[in-house]
Amino acid sequence: MVIAKEEKEPNKVLQDYLTNNLEGVKLLQEVSTEATYLLPKESAPLFKDFFPKFDEELKRLKVKSYGLSMTTLEEVFLRVEQEGAKKENNAEESEESDEEKKTEADAEVDAYSISKKQIPGVFKNFFIHLWALLVKRLHQTRRSLGTLAIELLVPLFLIIAGFGLTLVEFRYDSDSRFAEI
Repeated sequence: MVIAKEEKEPNKVLQDYLTNNLEGVKLLQEVSTEATYLLPKESAPLFKDFFPKFDEELKRLKVKSYGLSMTTLEEVFLRVEQEGAKKENNAEESEESDEEKKTEADAEVDAYSISKKQIPGVFKNFFIHLWALLVKRLHQTRRSLGTLAIELLVPLFLIIAGFGLTLVEFRYDSDSRFAEI
C-alpha cells in the first residue's frame, strides 16, 4: 500500500492506526510525503471492513491519498534474495549482538531522513530527478542486453536512417507541362 501523506515528517499516528487495525503490517519505506507499507495476505479478509473505515479517517491521519497494488514477481525474487543473503551473512558471523555490530556509519544511515534535506531551485531539483530516473532505467536494463539493444540501438538506427533520407534528392526528368509557343 502506497500512501501520499500531507506532511514530510514521519506519521506515527498513521503507522499506529495501520498496525492496530491490520495484523502484520510492515513499513517498507517512508520518504518525504510517501510511505509504503506491506500488507500481508493473511489480513485480506479484514480489508472489506478496514478500507471504508480508513477512508473516513484520512483527514485525521493526514493522508492525501493511497493506492494498493499486488507485489510483482520481481519484487518477490529480490526480497527472497535479500533474505537469503542476510541468512548467509548471519551464519558466517559470530554471535555478536546487533548493538555491538552497529558502527557510526550505520547509525548515521539509520538516522538519515530525506524530509530534512531541502533542494533549492526548480531546475536543480528537475535534473536530480532526471538523473535518478536515468540511473533507475540503467539498473533495470543492465539485466538484459536485448532490452538495451532495443531501447538504444533501434532508435539510434531509426534516427540515422531518417537523416539519411533527408539527403536523398528526388529529381525526375520529365517533359515540361506547358507547351512552348
